[in-house]
Amino acid sequence: PRIWQGQLGPGISATRVLGNFKAKSIGLISEPEIESYVLTKEDKYIIAATDGLWDVMSAEEVVDFVEPYLEKNGMESSINSELNVAQALVAEARKKWEYINQKAPIGVSDNPKLKSGYDDITVIIASLIFE
Repeated sequence: PRIWQGQLGPGISATRVLGNFKAKSIGLISEPEIESYVLTKEDKYIIAATDGLWDVMSAEEVVDFVEPYLEKNGMESSINSELNVAQALVAEARKKWEYINQKAPIGVSDNPKLKSGYDDITVIIASLIFE
């Protein structure tokens, strides 16, 4: 969901208002929602990504995409595997944005005047190795 500043935007996603001064001017607060999670040996990796990924893929879809790739390439060669799967995940999200752009009757980017667009897509994958 986006909160729009007038007719011209920008449309600000509620997931990225931290540090966004325009968001404060239209009434959003920057107090983050924080959850704690105790990691176990069953946890294999952490994925941190911008809403450009999460807007077009669910957490389950992301795991289904990442799991086979990391299993195939081995977690121990983590730096190259993480970089490659992160790049592949960005490419997959971009394809999904392209599909949305073809089907959307109006613009889908932060600017409602644009007929098409992509949100920023950044992905970081960190392997967890327990001793």
